[in-house]
Order: sequence, then C-alpha cells, then structure tokens
Amino acid sequence: DSKQQQQQQQQQQDGQPTQQFDTTSTLLYCSKTPNELLFKEDLAGICDSTVFSITSDDSKILEGWEGRVGRIDKQLLGEYVNKKPHGPKHTICYVCGPPKMTDDINQILQEFDVAPEDIRFEKWW
Repeated sequence: DSKQQQQQQQQQQDGQPTQQFDTTSTLLYCSKTPNELLFKEDLAGICDSTVFSITSDDSKILEGWEGRVGRIDKQLLGEYVNKKPHGPKHTICYVCGPPKMTDDINQILQEFDVAPEDIRFEKWW
C-alpha cells in the first residue's frame, strides 16, 4: 500500500473524511546539525517526500549522517518545483528561516515561475 492509501485507511478507521486531492507534499529541511532537525521523524511521516540536509563541515558531526550535506539551493529546488505532473504553476511553497535565506529562496522560486502569491514565508532570527 502507498502512504496515501495507508492514511486513507487510518482515516476511515478513525471516522474522518477521506476525500482525496491530487496533491503531493515535499519537505526540504536544512539545519546545521542533525540534532537541529526538529520533529524529523514526525515530518517525514506526513510528507510524501522529504530531503533532510545539514550544513556542517565538521567530520565528527557528519559521522554516521547519511542524508544530504549542503544548503537548499537552486538545483535542489528545481528538482522538486519542476517535478511533473504539477510543475511550478501548481506549486505552493512555504519558506521559513533567516531573512537572507527566505529572500534568496523566494527569488529562486520566482525564477522557476512559481507565482509570488504562491510563496508564503516566515522570517525569523
């Protein structure tokens, strides 16, 4: 069974509505160290796909890390924004992080033709 079918079965058991939408969710989550990836397992469980990335170059921190290393960049965003069948015209993005990062990602998303009104962001720091 797919993740979506399993969720639908659980919703039926819980007496919740099971209306299906033609949507997918992808989480691109970046932090300096694996310990800063808060709620990693929970988030991985509710998204259709996830990419967890760390930015540390400390070999002790990288020891045992099997995920991606590096910031969320144009190449990574492009892999997901341009994914078929939806593509940038049917993509809604939520960006959260420091102002420089959110500004940079907002600009990249618009370069990929994601409409500005479909980019939501929260700046903190």
